Amino acid sequence: MTRRQPTAANDNLLSIDRAIADGLCPTSLRQIADANLKAARKGENSARLLRQADNLHKIADKLELLGYGKVA
Repeated sequence: MTRRQPTAANDNLLSIDRAIADGLCPTSLRQIADANLKAARKGENSARLLRQADNLHKIADKLELLGYGKVA
């Protein structure tokens, strides 16, 4: 069985598994995503930052759906 190699665009993107293992909460992921969007608007490596921000927002949404980050 051959393993599929990740594409260069996804090499450094956070995964849902890693976010859970690291105990990251959706709020902090959204704050980082917003900072990335702000930096991207300034033109600082904008394509990469936009891709990371989109990924962080998706993971934050998934974490909330799974019940992470909610106060019991």
